[in-house]
Amino acid sequence: MLKLYKRDEQGLLYHEAWFHDGEIHEHRGRVGDIGESREHPCSGDPEQAIRELLAPVMEAGFAPWDEDEMWTLQLTAKLEGWGSTEDLQLRIDLEAALNERLGWTGLGHCDGGDMGSGEMSVFCFVVDGPLAKALVEQELPGTPFAVFSRVEIRPPS
Repeated sequence: MLKLYKRDEQGLLYHEAWFHDGEIHEHRGRVGDIGESREHPCSGDPEQAIRELLAPVMEAGFAPWDEDEMWTLQLTAKLEGWGSTEDLQLRIDLEAALNERLGWTGLGHCDGGDMGSGEMSVFCFVVDGPLAKALVEQELPGTPFAVFSRVEIRPPS
């Protein structure tokens, strides 16, 4: 997968591509929005095809995001003791849901989580912490993930 970003007058744009099931999937939009997707046939080397597909995008000023510039988004839930198997499954399900939502909105990805000592947390790396926090806080209520009631962001170091 190759993810690229570019700032414009209205904010941050993303453009990405990855190989799956014999096709190159191209996805682009404004960070925070789902954007649009297209599929391209791929009969050769997928990495080369992705580089060729995104070459004009890079020429237009899009570039990979510097990992050191990622915000940390942390969601935390209180637990009874060290947590149960059901708690662990809920955390795993939240990680998958966050990966899906943050990925399709160009915001970032989930990096895993931990649990114990009375709480469990999920950690994500995002390009826009305040926007990611607002999106998550808007979508958590009314879901099984609402128990993750503390949502915090930390700016890049």
